[in-house]
Amino acid sequence: MNNIHLSNDGSGQTHMFTSFPESHQDELVHENLDSEQGTSFLEDNTLSSKAYSVWQIEYYQKYFNINTSDFASRVIGSMVPTFGQNSLLNKIRPNPDLYGPFWITTTLICTIAIGGNIVSFIQNFGKDYTWQTDFHKVTSSAFTIVSYSIIIPAVLYVIMRSRQARTEMEFVEILCIYGYSLAVYVPVSILWLINISLMQWILVIMAIILSGSVLFITFWPAISQDQSRNIALGLMSAILILNALLGIGFMLFFFHYPSPGNKITVATTLSSVTTNNTKA
Repeated sequence: MNNIHLSNDGSGQTHMFTSFPESHQDELVHENLDSEQGTSFLEDNTLSSKAYSVWQIEYYQKYFNINTSDFASRVIGSMVPTFGQNSLLNKIRPNPDLYGPFWITTTLICTIAIGGNIVSFIQNFGKDYTWQTDFHKVTSSAFTIVSYSIIIPAVLYVIMRSRQARTEMEFVEILCIYGYSLAVYVPVSILWLINISLMQWILVIMAIILSGSVLFITFWPAISQDQSRNIALGLMSAILILNALLGIGFMLFFFHYPSPGNKITVATTLSSVTTNNTKA
């Protein structure tokens, strides 16, 4: 505790004392504060280093710890491939997340299912046909997207582990990469609402090229380390082919199909031909 005291030494000069040694009580207060801070620091370290089981929610908290700028950077990196450097994997490490893949796949399921129903309504609007919402599109899109974004990464991880013991890619990183690679299909699925066949095909080709380029740039450096060149090329080809089939399947199954009116016309024509042949 600091006080100011005035003292006269008899020579007419006044001396000012502005600091004094701390009392024993003040020392005890500082020691208690230091002890509390040290205890808090140790507790934080213990909690942060505590290992959780995969069956506990706390285990997955670290995979949802991502800010907006990192999320936007990873989405852009998944849509704009940078040749010569593995930009997406560099942005994901050392903090792969599941927040982005979760919301990208969820958004894509909604845009695919809703967009498919809107296109069906537009194609049959004004025709002698009672249009109904097709809820099977929701389950179909969900099953397709979830299977693609979980099962394929799991199979790829097992193959890479069995073929290369020293692969640096973890399962969470592969999940993260596959989730972000689907981001390009979100805006494309909205543009597929424009019912122009040529434009739909151009969009699906662009999406396949962009998404496939990101997958190739990301996985080829690791896959190419395989001792068998043929197996490496086959595995990489399978990744690109499955990606292409996914994009084409989205467009053909959900956004590009003949209207029921055309189906009725075709059925009537076939029935007439069959009747004529029978009479003949």
